[in-house]
Amino acid sequence: WLWVDSEDKQVQFSNAFGCHIPAKPKLFSEAEKVASGQGAQAAKFVSDHGFVDDLFWTPAASQAYSTALSNVVKSGRDARTEFTVETNPGTVDPAVAEVLAAAGVNRVAMGAQSFLARELAVLGRTHRPADVGAALARLRAAGLENVGLDLIYGIPGQGLRTWRASLTAALDLGVRHLSCYALSFEPGTPLQADLAAGRVAEMDESLQRACYDAAIDAAARAGLGHYEVSNFAAAGSRCRHNLTYWRNEPYLGIGPAAASFLDGARSTNAADLEGYLEAWRRGQPPPARQERLTGRAAMAEALMLGLRLTEGVERGEFAARYGQDPVAAFPGSLRRYEQMGAVEVTPDRVRIATGAMFVSDAILAEVLAEA
Repeated sequence: WLWVDSEDKQVQFSNAFGCHIPAKPKLFSEAEKVASGQGAQAAKFVSDHGFVDDLFWTPAASQAYSTALSNVVKSGRDARTEFTVETNPGTVDPAVAEVLAAAGVNRVAMGAQSFLARELAVLGRTHRPADVGAALARLRAAGLENVGLDLIYGIPGQGLRTWRASLTAALDLGVRHLSCYALSFEPGTPLQADLAAGRVAEMDESLQRACYDAAIDAAARAGLGHYEVSNFAAAGSRCRHNLTYWRNEPYLGIGPAAASFLDGARSTNAADLEGYLEAWRRGQPPPARQERLTGRAAMAEALMLGLRLTEGVERGEFAARYGQDPVAAFPGSLRRYEQMGAVEVTPDRVRIATGAMFVSDAILAEVLAEA
């Protein structure tokens, strides 16, 4: 994916990096220089996996941003390219929708999170439930039909009834993709501080399980197939940039805090906008952390990522890539969970059983530990 910039999004449950884009338009030209400077490698990733994470415009700068974005992703781009932008429901006005369409965006992911005002307030979100439908209508009016919504369950005070209400509201909008994530209390966030102080409580695990099962059932009734632990899509609408991660394929990230996986090495740029810009002005790579996994560690990571997909891991492809069958390489964890009915092993594939997807984190942690 391509990370260009993000609006300040210091919400209650997230400690994600952010900087306010209207004050930093120069980052677009810098991103364009970086893409050009990295030659064919950048052109491939920017054009074939053109994902701009959390990109927000103001109408006054619409044309300038549209032109810059088009320049960044134009090299080698064709009708097959998926170009995704994440949006906040409260920031999509008609001008923003037109800019997205003009820039060649063809997939939009919107962070609805909940359709209840009280739950949005707990999460620190500023949009209203009605903003989601209004934003969706504006995107569709601009010709952007491929829109997905993100929802969160496990919100303090949320119940199965209110969760089902949010599911119904989201699916009634006719979206082609739905992501349902369990709330995590991230260190350093206001919500985690509230949890530590006893002002809020985590949702009981049995209720979280009921919410997860409700999402699977609701999505299936709406014609959205369950293809990854937390993701559901209509036919032909699976998220391609996320599939790149889960299949452990290479990707290039451009910008502060952006991550890359190139030539077997993972790197994450420092979350420092000025440091990032200064490095490129000097013709130097941006400051970044790098890690290279080899041997069993690399195999375990690939297996862990692939098992998040409901289709699981194709054994022959895995063996061709890593020189060993995944079940033979990790018998301790996979065979144990197979005996429990949580993992299914066939001559062609290994996958987590549908009924065990909710506890997939525990299974995947054992796979990593066996490395």
